[in-house]
Amino acid sequence: RPPVEPVQAVRLVNGLAHAVCHLQRHLQVAHGDIQPANVIVTSHPSRLQLIDFGSAWTIDRTTRRTEGDGHHRCYAPPETQAGVTPVTLAGDQFSVSVLLFELLTLQLPYGGLGGKAGRPEFIVRAADTLVAPSQNSASCKQLPLSLRDRLDALVLRGLALKPNDRYPDHNTW
Repeated sequence: RPPVEPVQAVRLVNGLAHAVCHLQRHLQVAHGDIQPANVIVTSHPSRLQLIDFGSAWTIDRTTRRTEGDGHHRCYAPPETQAGVTPVTLAGDQFSVSVLLFELLTLQLPYGGLGGKAGRPEFIVRAADTLVAPSQNSASCKQLPLSLRDRLDALVLRGLALKPNDRYPDHNTW
């Protein structure tokens, strides 16, 4: 894959995040399966589009999903790995943040574990493996310090293993 410049990565993911917020805020729908296979670049090359809504459920029905139903373990948020916690904005936010981290660094966060880092068998060893994108990406290191710090903070908060540590609402995110 060709590397994506940080400005372009943020532009792409900002549009994707806006779509996710729109789904949840206006339609009360959680996509629940945000991963590279379910995101395409549109004919307008600065836009990402969600596809495969087979796993998209209304927020109140997401608790009926079974383990492995419609999510890739590396992109699914830790709280849904067992299939009992409903997908929320925080869950889709985690998945979008994994995509942003991957666009910026060409790696999955948490040493390649992604959302699996929150599983009981991995949580202890993964807790200290999350590093800021600027530590893994030469192009992020070249950003002005204030911009680099804001980008790192955005990504790291979106990748918090506990949903309450992520952005609390659409506007804040």
